Amino acid sequence: MKSLLPILTHAGAVVLLSACQSQISDSVRPEQPLPGSWQMHWEHPLPFDTPPKLIRGAAPIYPISQLQQHKSGGAVISFTIDEQGKTRGFRVISTDYPYFASHAILAVQWWQFEPARKNGHPVAVRLRVPFNYRTPKAGAETPF
Repeated sequence: MKSLLPILTHAGAVVLLSACQSQISDSVRPEQPLPGSWQMHWEHPLPFDTPPKLIRGAAPIYPISQLQQHKSGGAVISFTIDEQGKTRGFRVISTDYPYFASHAILAVQWWQFEPARKNGHPVAVRLRVPFNYRTPKAGAETPF
């Protein structure tokens, strides 16, 4: 069983993302794009005319220890999307389990955005994103 652990960690799990207190019902697996309807919560008043747009990004990997124990939970992280559309300046706001936050940060580090714009020029913006990790219900079909 120990030899399956790395495979299961990368095989993925059902992860539901939420933002702005609205649940996204689309389940995604790691290395799959995030739902196009996914939205962000800005930490400050809108310092832009045009918000950043997610170009590509994958959902975080569900921590295997929590998945094996059928434990759900979440993490809220904040970060900056810079003028080049890259993510940086990560901060954990809250988490139910440390690896929920660290796995969210690992995923977000690879997200790519079209940057926000103010008066036609790219600007950096800071946002806060909640990640909700939920195990599949008993008898539910898993996506892997």
